[in-house]
Amino acid sequence: MSNPNRIYAPDVEEQACEFPRFNVADHVGTRTLVQELNDEAIADGMVRLTDERIEEKEMVIPSSEGHEIPIRIYTPKNRAKPGPGFLNFHGGGFFMGDLESEHDR
Repeated sequence: MSNPNRIYAPDVEEQACEFPRFNVADHVGTRTLVQELNDEAIADGMVRLTDERIEEKEMVIPSSEGHEIPIRIYTPKNRAKPGPGFLNFHGGGFFMGDLESEHDR
């Protein structure tokens, strides 16, 4: 019998329960663990999705601290005129996640 208080589909909840717990006090260890999980997923055959209708442009924005911030701009290839945009800043606690973690796989 289904749980009326469930907010996720059962398969999503099952996956979430299998996800490792992060010790966010250890940002270096957490970053390492996330990278290892990504590497395992790629080794298991997970591929980065693409769409031939979309152009992806990689750029960097210099920060005031001297760092380069990688960005990706997605635009329709056959766009005839400017249109609306969507800007996504993924903080990930500002220590976890990166440009690739925001691209669907």
